[in-house]
Amino acid sequence: MRGEIKGVTGYDGVYEEPENPEVKVDSSKMTPEEEVEAVLKKARELGYLKS
Repeated sequence: MRGEIKGVTGYDGVYEEPENPEVKVDSSKMTPEEEVEAVLKKARELGYLKS
């Protein structure tokens, strides 16, 4: 980045955990495949993806 945008989470901005996330994954309890499926399932439920 050339510094044109300030406050980018993970770059120069602080991460703030959401109070009510739409989907939550726990890498200590889920495999990467389960995490991806949880995100995709929620995206389908919200209409962002079609089956």
